[in-house]
Amino acid sequence: MSRLCAPFLTTIFFLCGTATAQRDIADESCTSAISCSDCIRRKPSCSWCESSTFTDARCDNPDNLIVNGCEKIFNPETALILLKNDDLADALYENEDDLEPTVNAIQVKPQRVKLRIRQGDTQRIQVRVRQASDYPVDLYYLMDLSHSMSDDLKNLKLLGNELPSTMRSLTRRFRLGFGSFVDKPVLPYIKETPGDSNAGPCDECEKTYSFRNVLPLSNNAALFQERLLKTNISGNLDVAEGTLDAVMQVAVCQDHIGWRNNSRKLLVVTTDAPFHVQGDGRLAGIIKPNDGRCHLDSNHEYHLSHIYDYPSIGHLDRRMSENNIISIFAVTNRNYRLYNRVSQMIRGSTAAVLYGDSRNILEIINTKYNEISSNIEMIHNAPANLQLSFTANCSDGSSTQGENKCRNFHVRDEVSFDIDITAVSCPVTGQSQSFNVHPIGYDEKLTVEVEVICNCSCDLNQEANSSSCGGHGTLVCGECFCDEGRFGQFCECSSDTADKVDSSRCRPNNITETLCAGRGDCFCGRCNCHHSELKDEIYSGTYCECNNKACPMFSGEVCGGSDKGECVCGKDGRTSLCECRPGFSGKNCGCPTQTETCIAGNGFLCNLLGECECGRCRCNSTRFFGPRCDDCASCTECDLHKNCIRCEIFEGDHFEDGFTREKCDLCTEIIWTVTKLPPVNGSFQECTLQDNNKCSIPFLIGRFENEVSIYVKDEPVSNGNTLDAARGLSCKDGRKDHGML
Repeated sequence: MSRLCAPFLTTIFFLCGTATAQRDIADESCTSAISCSDCIRRKPSCSWCESSTFTDARCDNPDNLIVNGCEKIFNPETALILLKNDDLADALYENEDDLEPTVNAIQVKPQRVKLRIRQGDTQRIQVRVRQASDYPVDLYYLMDLSHSMSDDLKNLKLLGNELPSTMRSLTRRFRLGFGSFVDKPVLPYIKETPGDSNAGPCDECEKTYSFRNVLPLSNNAALFQERLLKTNISGNLDVAEGTLDAVMQVAVCQDHIGWRNNSRKLLVVTTDAPFHVQGDGRLAGIIKPNDGRCHLDSNHEYHLSHIYDYPSIGHLDRRMSENNIISIFAVTNRNYRLYNRVSQMIRGSTAAVLYGDSRNILEIINTKYNEISSNIEMIHNAPANLQLSFTANCSDGSSTQGENKCRNFHVRDEVSFDIDITAVSCPVTGQSQSFNVHPIGYDEKLTVEVEVICNCSCDLNQEANSSSCGGHGTLVCGECFCDEGRFGQFCECSSDTADKVDSSRCRPNNITETLCAGRGDCFCGRCNCHHSELKDEIYSGTYCECNNKACPMFSGEVCGGSDKGECVCGKDGRTSLCECRPGFSGKNCGCPTQTETCIAGNGFLCNLLGECECGRCRCNSTRFFGPRCDDCASCTECDLHKNCIRCEIFEGDHFEDGFTREKCDLCTEIIWTVTKLPPVNGSFQECTLQDNNKCSIPFLIGRFENEVSIYVKDEPVSNGNTLDAARGLSCKDGRKDHGML
């Protein structure tokens, strides 16, 4: 792996001292390259000889090229160029109480670099991060105003004067905003009576709405209190709310909400209910996917909620991350488990338990702000052909490879992250790419401009009628491309002279009499290998001893097929071997290096019931089998989720197929315990499982894109077991009390 010679001391960095030490003595994968561009794409150690008099294999590692007499080698090196590298600094203000700085803080260094990198090579960049003092904060308070939150609204109105004071203790440069949400104002989420469409759900309630931007972010504390006092409760019919609709609009309506470019952006969401997810819109006939765009009208309301479905959590995560917004879900105890799992899916977000009347909201904001500001996590949006890995060097002196987070990070502390960038492949179109790396919640970022070196500059300098080619060919990268009727490495032969060249050059030794192994013609002192159309074999190599069918087979194809590998002639020019494509390895290229093929339908590696080896799972279950350990002769999709449901319900270890309680933290399904299951339609599958007392527990599974939502009935159903009845056992015995909805 390459490292910087001296981090950020000069403008241009080149690889240091490892250029030849790590290169193979015999580079078999290089020598079969047919052109300079093909050569440098093989691996970082492959170099091309541009010397026109060179007669050996032109593509090899540079040591071999030098030993074999090459005088001009094309070996492009990976290089890093600093374009912007301003020092870390606090913001500058003209007056102490100013909200907007005259000079913005710099918390990420460097800010822009350019990387030229060989395919298959790795380059390290070090990013330094320091938290500026008294950094501006934008806090937007988003409140569920369904009828069950009436007590919470009363308390928030009483706390309206205290919230600015709480924020002032965190930073002098803060702004507050306020928004509210209920749900989509259509059936079956609300009750609609013909001729009474403007009526509210109760006498003192407002008409139901999806999301309303009550107060854009402002430093006017009095205005915040005024708008808060004028806010009224609303309501809807079902338990779940349109929370994700509202969060999406707050995230993407940048100008309406008033998010600043240089601030820490906090979104506090308070609710006492679960939320609707992508796919639930079908209950109202809404099938158009959420487009992730701003749709606020002149009344500052989301007016297209009846057109677009609820967003998925993954979609919401992308939009929150793009706009550097960190969410705090302050929810009642019965919903904490659900929102805590959601916070794990939305990068940078967190969850807290809110008292039933919201009286502890100020404590939550203060505690969670300190928690958020003391943790730093790096993310990126690099394209698929670039692979990034992190090493965190934290302020406590620890250095952890594979980690992109630091904790206990305080004002003016400085940490650094080593980022290893590997060019896995060339870009599909063009050579230039760029991506950003930044800490979650920070507007500042490192922009990396990338050029993956995939072509040779000498390809553009073609010399026609070159003297190096005897005036009978074009010289390209030191190699002759002969005119029609001319042959040989230097175009030295014609049809009249080709047979007069010494034929001994077409035999591996003086003992062998057969020229070109009987698979080619000795022409101009070199073997012109045959192509057997009958067997579809292409012979190659110095003496035509290699062929494209002589390599090991996988799944009935040579080298596993063209998508996995290619049968090439080795360094010696006489041995056929498999050259594997990126992502595959082994003598027959039959072993995937990635684990995607081991991901089961529930999103887990080997269904949590085995180990991924060579792209296939080795299962440790007696019931589940197959390449992902999710095949079962007597199972349905219901069985794939039962163990994770048991994690939510049972105190004991009532699991199946080798599943253990330690694996519960790996469960990603959103599991809701409800008093009444949603209506069954094409989006859901009906299932049951048995609890510790052999009672049946009904549940529904809904799958939308890559997200799985599960609704579990809070009351198990007795199977009529007379023995259990005689023992006095209840179907509720053995279940966790974790707040049924």
